[in-house]
Amino acid sequence: MGRETKGSEHLPAEEPPEWEPPEWWGWVRGAVYVGVYAVVLQLLKLAVLAVWPKVSFLLHAWWATFIGTVLVLLVGVGLFVFKKHYQRFYGLAEIGFALVVTWASLVRAKSANDAASWIAVLAAAYLIVRGLNNYQEGKNAQELERRRHRAKSFAHIGQE
Repeated sequence: MGRETKGSEHLPAEEPPEWEPPEWWGWVRGAVYVGVYAVVLQLLKLAVLAVWPKVSFLLHAWWATFIGTVLVLLVGVGLFVFKKHYQRFYGLAEIGFALVVTWASLVRAKSANDAASWIAVLAAAYLIVRGLNNYQEGKNAQELERRRHRAKSFAHIGQE
């Protein structure tokens, strides 16, 4: 079925090329992810602001500090694992986080006019650079994996 005959030779039928989205589609999809991430972060911020007055007294308890430290460690490990498997999306999330930090820092800088707010804006610019770098590295790794997969799928043709 999957072979064409030409004389006495049996040649494999050519497989149709895989459809690949255009280059700009990745940026559109990425912008949607960053937007969703920014909205989720803002909702999380609102939730924390609503709950904070009720739990802020716990900051003075040593065990609350310990639990908070362990939670931050677990979040960090989770983000590390996420980055290892989905570096492209991690880069987009990093950019989204940087945009939220920029927004909050600029709002604070307008009212407080302190150096810490402006340093946070510069730190957010650095996070954007890191996010773009992670996005690009993830994209390159994904393209390399796609090429390896294609090479494997066509490697069996020459062995028949």
